[in-house]
Amino acid sequence: MQSWIWLATIALVFFGLLNGLGTLTSFAAFEKGGKASVVAPLINLYPLVTVAGAWIVLGERLTRTQVAGILAALIAVVLLSQEGDAGTK
Repeated sequence: MQSWIWLATIALVFFGLLNGLGTLTSFAAFEKGGKASVVAPLINLYPLVTVAGAWIVLGERLTRTQVAGILAALIAVVLLSQEGDAGTK
């Protein structure tokens, strides 16, 4: 086989394993008592990792609107993490 086919195969296997690991961690979060209203939105912020990688590795430029969206998502993470504390006060 050509070398690029081997490289592509290894990359696909690696990313498949990462996907499976992500799924397992999601189930672990629910199993340990994580509320679906908190865990599910946090799980779906995975595109932020892609955006950060593109910005750092590829030098992609972000518009003001994109930066505002990222900041809003990060603020939402903070607010969602506070949800469990509201009922105990």
